[in-house]
Order: sequence, then structure tokens, then C-alpha cells
Amino acid sequence: MGKDNRGITMVEVMVAFTILAVVMLVFYNCIEFSGNMMAQTGDIDRDNNAFRIATEQEFNVNAYNLGKPNTATYTFNVMDADGNVTDTVPETVYYEDIEFKLDDHGKYVKTDSPDPNGRTLRVFSTGN
Repeated sequence: MGKDNRGITMVEVMVAFTILAVVMLVFYNCIEFSGNMMAQTGDIDRDNNAFRIATEQEFNVNAYNLGKPNTATYTFNVMDADGNVTDTVPETVYYEDIEFKLDDHGKYVKTDSPDPNGRTLRVFSTGN
């Protein structure tokens, strides 16, 4: 009885290597994409945290009692348990826009004019 000692041909090795390379390329691109997304998320988290700290400091320093700078009137519908409108209540809401810009140290500071790279915080009050 003869034994088959052919082994693996060079073409089979090249095909297997090519398939492996394509699979590794796809996984590499997925890992690179997820790494970039993680870095962007970290940047957004740092920016949001800096803005949160700035607004907390602003409200700890200044007590906002809004008067008449900007007003908006909203009508609220009062509904019963079935979802039918039973009454409407008009309410005047005062608001003020507080502008923040990013300084050279990566912190938000209050500014008097809007900054294209800054943020605006709109504070609402019913005047009470």
C-alpha cells in the first residue's frame, strides 16, 4: 500500500496567508476606529467636565434672579387622567444667555460676547 506524502503546496500556503492578511486588516481597521472613537469620547468628556465646573463656579459666585432681560410666554395644558385638556395656564419665563469661552489652560471662563469655540448656557426662571 502506498502512502500519500504530498504535504502542503506553496499555492495553498499563499492562499492561506492572503486570507489571514485580509482578516487581520479588517480587524486592525476596526480596532483603530474604536481607538479613535475612545479618544474623541475622552476629549468630549474633558470638555463637558470643564464646562460643568465653570457653570458651577459661576452659580456659586453669582445668584441669578432674572428680571426682564428676555422673556418668553408658554402655555401649558393641564390634562386629566384620560389625556383630555381641562385647563390652559400661560406662564411667562425669563431667560438669560451666559457666554463661556475656552481659555489657554483648557478652562471655560465667562465672557461678555459669544465665542465661536465657546458655549452658551441659557438660564431660565419664572421670576419667583
